[in-house]
Amino acid sequence: MSSTAELEEYKVLREEVQSRVHGFIQVFTISLLILVPFISGIIIYWLQSRADMKADPSLFYAYILLTPLLILIPFAYFLTSLRKDIFRCGTYIQVFLEGNGDFRWESALSEFRKIYGRETIEPAFLIYWGLFLICSGLFGYSLYFLSQSSWNLFVILFAAILLLIAYLDFRRVRTKTREAFCNQWRNIKEAMDKRRITS
Repeated sequence: MSSTAELEEYKVLREEVQSRVHGFIQVFTISLLILVPFISGIIIYWLQSRADMKADPSLFYAYILLTPLLILIPFAYFLTSLRKDIFRCGTYIQVFLEGNGDFRWESALSEFRKIYGRETIEPAFLIYWGLFLICSGLFGYSLYFLSQSSWNLFVILFAAILLLIAYLDFRRVRTKTREAFCNQWRNIKEAMDKRRITS
């Protein structure tokens, strides 16, 4: 049987997980309310500018398509931080409080996800990926119409580096899994148990 202290700790941590999940949903919703109209406005402005110009477009009209990334990338970082906090709390519960069998939710949920599907918050990052690809794809498309005299090697190199940074930023979303957190907590628990025995 779990002690009263463990039960209280379990309740507090479950409330913390729910709070982080609620915060994740709120931040993601706010980001879409900002990004979708902004990207739509940028695309409309870009299309209208291209229609009004008789000559080839300048680099300014290509780079303006990348400006939504200045908003998208910080939101992705923040959601990644919330996601890690959710995993950190959930796996702590799984390792420290569910080992005696009285609490089973996190362990059962972990097994459920392994068998039947991915994390429920994964679609948020897939939507971010879609917005990122729209912006970078239109950027590449606009560069295609530039005259050769407008192509500046250093400017294009800067764009490539910017897109690479954005790509790596999205990749780090999947670098820390639940299993990795579980293994870390198990190592910590083993170290604490050894220290308790020797003391």
